Amino acid sequence: MILQIARKDLKVILRDRSSLIFIFALPLVFMGVFGAAFGRSGENAKPMVVSVLVFNGDKGKHGKELIEAMRTVGLKPELDTQGSTTLTERMKKGEKPLGVIIPEDFSQKLDTATTNALDRTGKIVEARVQVLVDPAVPQVAGMAQGALSGATRSVAGTVFARQLEARFGTSPASGSQDIIALDIKKTNEGLGTELKKPRSVGDTMIPGLAVYFVFFLANGVAATLITEREQGTLRRMLSAPVSRFQILAGKMLARGLMGILQTIEMFTFGVLFMGLHLSGSIFGITVIALTTIFAATTLGMLIATMGKTLEQIQGMITLVMVVMGLISGCLMPREFLPETLQKFSYVTPHAWALTAYQDILLRDRSLLSTLPNLMMVMLFGTGFLVLALRRFRYE
Repeated sequence: MILQIARKDLKVILRDRSSLIFIFALPLVFMGVFGAAFGRSGENAKPMVVSVLVFNGDKGKHGKELIEAMRTVGLKPELDTQGSTTLTERMKKGEKPLGVIIPEDFSQKLDTATTNALDRTGKIVEARVQVLVDPAVPQVAGMAQGALSGATRSVAGTVFARQLEARFGTSPASGSQDIIALDIKKTNEGLGTELKKPRSVGDTMIPGLAVYFVFFLANGVAATLITEREQGTLRRMLSAPVSRFQILAGKMLARGLMGILQTIEMFTFGVLFMGLHLSGSIFGITVIALTTIFAATTLGMLIATMGKTLEQIQGMITLVMVVMGLISGCLMPREFLPETLQKFSYVTPHAWALTAYQDILLRDRSLLSTLPNLMMVMLFGTGFLVLALRRFRYE
C-alpha cells in the first residue's frame, strides 16, 4: 500500500511541471548566480574585477602609470574625460562603487616626494589622489579602496626604485612607498544631509529586502485570480454592473494595501533592530514604495495569464521572483556579479526600484533626482498591466 501511494504521488509530481521547475531548476539558478558571484577561487579562476570611474588630470606620466597599476590589482578603470565635476555627479548617481580623481600636479608631487625621501629631508611632500566612495555599496567600495591602495604603493615604489637605481644603483629602502595619500570622501558628504553615524547593516540591507519581498505580492495576486477563475467567481462578477478593469483594480488595491503594511513593517523593524537611518525624505520613500507595489501587483496579474491552474504558476512565480531578486542586487550587490549580469539586471523592475531607494536612503539624493528610476518602475508596471488585460480570460 505504501509503495502504491508513493507511486501515485510520483506520477502526480512528474505531471506537474511547476513542481519539477521548483525541484530542479531553482537549485540550478541559485548555484549558477552564486557561483558566478563567489566562485572565483581555484587554479584557473579569474579574480573579481571591480569597475571604477577615473578622471586623469595629471600633466605627467605617473597618472597613466597609476591607471595601469589599477588594472593589475583587480580594478577596471573607466575613464571620464569630461572632468572631475562630471565624475562627481556620476558618482552621486551611484554609477560605480568608487571614483578616482588624479590631480594635474600628481606626477610633480610624486617626483618631489621621492626625491625628498632619497635626500632624507625633514618634510616629505605627499602626492594626493581624491577618492569618492558610493555609500550604497560599502562592501564593494571597501574592496576597491583596498585594491587602489595597493596600486598607489606599487606606483610609488616603482618611481622611488627608478630614482634610487639611477642615483645609487641600489634597491629601494623599506617604507619608501607610503608617499601617495588617498583623500577619501563619500559622495553624499557636503550635501546638507550627511549622517552623523556610520552606515549600519540595516541601511545597506533593508532597501534590497523591501523591494524583494514586496514583489512576492505577485504570488498572492496571481493565486487569487487563478483560484477565483477556477471556482467561477470571476465569471459571476461580470454579471454585476462593474467593468473588467474595476474588478482587477479592486484586487490590485487589496494586495497593494497589504504591500503597504509589509513595507511599513520592514522599515519599522529596520529602524528598531537593524540601525536603519531614515535620513531621506519620508515622502520620497513613500512614493518609491507605492510605485514598487504597483509594479509588483501588475506583474502578478500578468503571471496569472500564463497558466490555467494554480499548480502551473506556482513554480513559475517562485523561479521568476528568485531570479529577479538575485540578479537585481536586492539579495547581494550587483558588483559581485560578472559585468554581463550587471547590465542584464536592469531588465528587472527590482533594479530600478532598488536604485531609487538607495538614492534616497544612502546617497541622500532628492526624489526629483531619482525620478528617472521611478519612471522606469512605472513603465514596467504599466507594461505588465497592458499585457495582463489583453491576455486575461475569466474562464
